[in-house]
Amino acid sequence: MPLVDVTFKDKLVDVSYEENTEFMRTLRNDLPKVTFKKVLRIVDEAIASVKPTKSTQLVWTKTGALFGHNSERPLRDVTYVWDKVISCVGDGKNCLRTMGNLMRWRTALRPEIWLVYRQDMGGIDPDTGKTIRVSNYWIDQKYRGICLKSKSELASPATSVDFAVLADKFNKGRYKREGI
Repeated sequence: MPLVDVTFKDKLVDVSYEENTEFMRTLRNDLPKVTFKKVLRIVDEAIASVKPTKSTQLVWTKTGALFGHNSERPLRDVTYVWDKVISCVGDGKNCLRTMGNLMRWRTALRPEIWLVYRQDMGGIDPDTGKTIRVSNYWIDQKYRGICLKSKSELASPATSVDFAVLADKFNKGRYKREGI
């Protein structure tokens, strides 16, 4: 049960679907095999590098944190992945969607229990008519299974306050251990 989407209802992410989206097929077909494997290795290493920090035990990330301007990953790796994705799908919305798909697929392959919440960004994609969302990923080894959300939980999507509450939950145990 590596990646569970908890946005609307808890749903196991289908690895084979993510691996075979149009974006992944484009990368796989347009990049030389060795280049495609290197992109995957860099993404896998980035996800594996996500660890608790000194200030929180919450293991959390998103694509922008790993491959954005302020990434702690080696600049050559970040640039390499962006350059290869852009060479296949262009520098625009499809590039962002491809990067998101890469992150989702490779996270779904991880052995840890990862959860993903797709947070609304306050707009509608004119091409698809769907709400624009950014995915937030975190590890929850205590997650015990797929459960349906209540109507009230579905009616009130998570906000940054909800993520702060989650971070506080993880930090409380740390403060007790350290006597703070």
